[in-house]
Amino acid sequence: MFNAPGANANAVKELTIAAMLLAARNVPLALRFAAGLEASPGMDQAVEKGKKQFAGIELAGRSLGVIGLGKIGCLVADSAIKLGMNVLATIPRSPSTPPGACLHRCERRRAWPSCSRRRTS
Repeated sequence: MFNAPGANANAVKELTIAAMLLAARNVPLALRFAAGLEASPGMDQAVEKGKKQFAGIELAGRSLGVIGLGKIGCLVADSAIKLGMNVLATIPRSPSTPPGACLHRCERRRAWPSCSRRRTS
């Protein structure tokens, strides 16, 4: 047993980006829709009619707010930038910021209203 801080940072970043993609493209709802389809002669029309509601949005050009630029925050921010997103980041009570390809720095109260979709949980 040994201490390995940050060892799962890449996994957390990947799960965060995956969650953003799932939400942007309405994948969970689309899966439920597809699972509810029954093979029938009119299935093609049902699929064409239903799939329009699951087109979702592209992440490129959208804004993402990252609160805190630790190891995980920087990884998420860098990945979002590579996806073409605008990243707004806050650094609460931290005089030194890890180096990286980041960002537009701003206060939390300014970043929040600028983000494309807002969710807290």
